[in-house]
Amino acid sequence: MLSISKMVGLVLRLQSYLNFMTEELRDPFVNLPRAIYVSLPMVTAIYLLANVSYLAVLGPIGVRATEAIAVVSTHLISL
Repeated sequence: MLSISKMVGLVLRLQSYLNFMTEELRDPFVNLPRAIYVSLPMVTAIYLLANVSYLAVLGPIGVRATEAIAVVSTHLISL
């Protein structure tokens, strides 16, 4: 469990990183939300496609039976 001081430190580091990033953008009020709205669905879609492919290769029983799903499914695909 994170202590309050660690969480405050994490928030302050994130804030300084966002300040650095917005200084480097040409139009941060337009481009930063655009980047978030484009990247968030893309990352979510990639995550869902990876999980669907694991389920298709291993099946529901194989997914429950293994702890290293990506390793086992990659091994089965490469055979």
